[in-house]
Amino acid sequence: MIQVKVIEGDCLSVLASIFLGDGERWPEIKRDNANQIATMQRLHGFQPNTNAIFPGMILRIDIAGVDALSDRAARRLIATALRL
Repeated sequence: MIQVKVIEGDCLSVLASIFLGDGERWPEIKRDNANQIATMQRLHGFQPNTNAIFPGMILRIDIAGVDALSDRAARRLIATALRL
């Protein structure tokens, strides 16, 4: 499990593509962060069950089964870790 800081322009499918290698795996990220996502959506005036995420959120992503992180994922982790 890794923690990823959401930045401007992120969406669940982008994060799934970067860290899981397949944008279609976004439901896994949503499931693993369901409470936090729903809470932030309510705070921002969104209806729960949308796919909205917000800059500054720290999401958990289960990378078990991912053979190796891509260079893009590694660069992203380093860049956002410096800003945590």
